Amino acid sequence: VSSGLGAMLLRSLVLLLAAAAAGRPPSARVRHVLVHDKKQADSVLAEVKAGANFESLARRVSKCKTTAPKGGDLGRIRPQDVVADLAAAVFEGDAQQEIVGPVTSPFGYHVLKITDRKPAIADKEL
Repeated sequence: VSSGLGAMLLRSLVLLLAAAAAGRPPSARVRHVLVHDKKQADSVLAEVKAGANFESLARRVSKCKTTAPKGGDLGRIRPQDVVADLAAAVFEGDAQQEIVGPVTSPFGYHVLKITDRKPAIADKEL
C-alpha cells in the first residue's frame, strides 16, 4: 500500500470514528401545513382529524411555497434543522402522536404530520 493511499484510508477511518463518537440525533419524517393565523390552523387540524388527506390539504392550503407543491413534505428532519418550536413539537411531544398542532413559529401556524420517528443513538450505542 502506497503512503498516499494509506494516509487517505487513515483519514477516512478517523472521520468515521469521529462521526460514531458524536452519536446520532433523533430524526423524523415530517409534513406540514403552514397558515397565517390560528383560526386557519384550527380549521386545517379539524379537517385532518375528520379524515381529509393531509398531502392534498397541504397542496391546497399551505402558504409554504417550497413544501406545498410536495404535499407539505419537509423530509427527514433533526432538532437542529428547524426552529425551536417545531423541534419541541416533533421531538418532545407524545411519540405516538402523528398529527400535531397548531404549532406557532416565526413563520406562522403549522399543523404537522409526523411519521417514521428514529430515536437518538448515544455514542456508546453506535
